[in-house]
Amino acid sequence: MLRGAPEIVDHIKQATGVAEAKAVSKDGLFSYEEVECLGACEYAPMLRLDHEYQYDLTPAKVDALVAERRNPSGGSAIPSPLMGEGQGEGLKKPSPPRKPRAPRKKKADA
Repeated sequence: MLRGAPEIVDHIKQATGVAEAKAVSKDGLFSYEEVECLGACEYAPMLRLDHEYQYDLTPAKVDALVAERRNPSGGSAIPSPLMGEGQGEGLKKPSPPRKPRAPRKKKADA
């Protein structure tokens, strides 16, 4: 609940169309759950999305994340005129899906 987190939560609700915790957006892409702590106060407000932490959130960063999820092949979610120097920090592109690993051998199996 640091550094404007309640305002970011309100913006996330508006941007995704999810009015209450654990509900799902009409497009099936979004839900949210509020937690008290993600263990990184100095990076607040932050969220975890697709198993990655997004930090120092602003309404513009939230909008970019939502747009990126709604149109994953559309390139940059924020048009370049809106992306001033330093505004893209803390906004990460999602990692590609990981390939499943082969089961690890136990010492006894070696």
